[in-house]
Amino acid sequence: MPSPIAHTAMAILLYPAAQRQRLIQGDRTRRLTLMFLLFTALCLPDLDFAVGWVYPGTPLGTHAIGMHSLVVGTIGAAVLALLGAVFAKGSVVKLYGLFVGAIALHLLMDMMTWGGQGIALLWPFSEMRIRLPFSLFYGVRHSNPGAWHLHLITLVSELMFAGLVWLVARWRQRGLSQQQPEAGVA
Repeated sequence: MPSPIAHTAMAILLYPAAQRQRLIQGDRTRRLTLMFLLFTALCLPDLDFAVGWVYPGTPLGTHAIGMHSLVVGTIGAAVLALLGAVFAKGSVVKLYGLFVGAIALHLLMDMMTWGGQGIALLWPFSEMRIRLPFSLFYGVRHSNPGAWHLHLITLVSELMFAGLVWLVARWRQRGLSQQQPEAGVA
């Protein structure tokens, strides 16, 4: 599975969309709260390791099963949207869409990991793991913590991915700003 570096890099793409929808605006506290919730949504499925401390051996506490499902993702997005509405005065419906998109990106990225087992996307209806036939990420090797060279591959490749995402976001932002007519020009 990709590390939090790759998952949170997707905020670079989601942030401008959230700004266009007027989700992330207002005072600094509100913007920071919404950004924290966005980062939480992008990493939410990987909190299964913490659930595993409390409920070991259960589907919710087993990596890539319960917390990596569409059911838990939609529930998690709803909880985050409600928190965003309460603490940052955002639109529940728009925030829900943003957080569903963030969690869906996480799940998609996890399905594109080299050597990964896939995720139980349809849990609780099925624990069959789904993996895409191609890989974009090398992924973290939790089962081999002493293999620093494998972790180095993950670190370098995901930092390159984050840089690529940043370049795409900058290119997209420039394209949008050039399309908008200047103020006062008819």
